Amino acid sequence: MDPESYLSKQAAPPLLLTSAVRNLPLTRDYFVWSLFNSFYMNICCIGFLALTFSVKSRDRKFVGDLEGCRQHASTARKLNIVSSVLCAISIIIVVVIAMAGTFHILKKFDLNKPNTSTEFK
Repeated sequence: MDPESYLSKQAAPPLLLTSAVRNLPLTRDYFVWSLFNSFYMNICCIGFLALTFSVKSRDRKFVGDLEGCRQHASTARKLNIVSSVLCAISIIIVVVIAMAGTFHILKKFDLNKPNTSTEFK
């Protein structure tokens, strides 16, 4: 088969295709913050709940329900704040307890005291 005759029998070139892009308003769904909280700061599963509400918010945005999107995003934001604050407080408590324990041990074995043990006399 001759290549020129094959090309002449080809269909017409495709017409210009246009795609309809929906102009969605910018609404934050806090997905990345929720994902971080669910993996690293998941105290009492609050981070997982925040992730659930942020996914619901994203779904509502793609469906076109803007009011539902805002409500779920607001709930996800509040849960993320609670999770972050609780995790920060728990980290501060752990650090304070560790420092207090370290100071207590150092005070117990104070090297400035004279050795008054009579075991090796």
